[in-house]
Amino acid sequence: MQNSIRTKLLLLLLVALVPPLLVSAYKGWESGRAALAKTHRDAAFLAETLAAQQLLITESIQVMFQTMAQLPQVRNLDQLACDLLFNKLLQDIPYLINIGLFDPQGDVVAVGRPVTPFNNAGTRQFREAVATGEMAAGEFVIGRITGRPSFQFAFPVLDEEKRLLGVLQAGFVLDVFNETFSRAGLPPQTVLGILDHQGHRLYRFPPTEDFPAGAPAPAHLLNHFYGADQQGTLLAEGGDNRPRLFAFQQLRLTGQSSPYMVFHVSVLQEEALAESRQVLLLSLALVGVAILATLLIAGLLSGRLLLYPLAKLVVAARNLGAGDLSARSQLTHGRDEFGQLAESFDQMATTIAQREREIARMRNY
Repeated sequence: MQNSIRTKLLLLLLVALVPPLLVSAYKGWESGRAALAKTHRDAAFLAETLAAQQLLITESIQVMFQTMAQLPQVRNLDQLACDLLFNKLLQDIPYLINIGLFDPQGDVVAVGRPVTPFNNAGTRQFREAVATGEMAAGEFVIGRITGRPSFQFAFPVLDEEKRLLGVLQAGFVLDVFNETFSRAGLPPQTVLGILDHQGHRLYRFPPTEDFPAGAPAPAHLLNHFYGADQQGTLLAEGGDNRPRLFAFQQLRLTGQSSPYMVFHVSVLQEEALAESRQVLLLSLALVGVAILATLLIAGLLSGRLLLYPLAKLVVAARNLGAGDLSARSQLTHGRDEFGQLAESFDQMATTIAQREREIARMRNY
């Protein structure tokens, strides 16, 4: 009986302790949601920052093109003078890998850094610049000088009648964004990706052989990156088949409806939730320890304060029922419930004993 009562008491106590456990779990869930939201904001801010950096690079190249397109040596396709000019500009603008001038047929006229002569007419940036008469963006290409992925812009050189005199081109290396990305303080496995207008990987940091430059990004991501929204966030499976929080930012040239480049930053969901999960586990552990301690203390105290006096009363009642008229509870008659119950039992036992003695005396007469 004692074990049954003890078990029921502990179960009641355990039920009473469940709400704090549920509150801790709910707070952990809320903490996880807040962590995901913060990570999305941080990733979106970083994507916007990198896109703004790219915008400054684009604008500076455009101003350089517009200025050079008015210079006589450029308009006259003067190779020696342009070589000297381009070389000086490359010394002043470290993120550029080369500057070139091409004739209307795409043959190289002058370059800031020597390269093997080649024809540029088949490149996207050359074709677009000639077709639109405006600055045009290129696509994935391996730099002829650096051997690394680079990005090219082209700009038409026109005379007063808008006739094509030549095409200027400048390329820059995409690792200029590494420092900004590294300083962002996002989790270790966060990835920066840069895609061209077709969704091909221009650049990935940190680099890995599993996702080579030039390969297309997963189709389910491209549907978001190249949709109607110029920026956004989403939770999706990354190229590594792990859930990631993505933030993306499209980049467009003036007057163009489609992006020439997309920046995206992705954070592993498990890393985004790591801190909140640690807090949740610590909270649950503390609540669990508190519950175990409470149950242990309750078990010990119930034996002393509840089961012990109850057992005394049970023994006394059994002895009295067996005919032992001297059976008493042996408990203090206090003011609590057990004290009052013990007093009532002892009074009842005394009354029964007195009646039994009176009946015995009457039988003897």
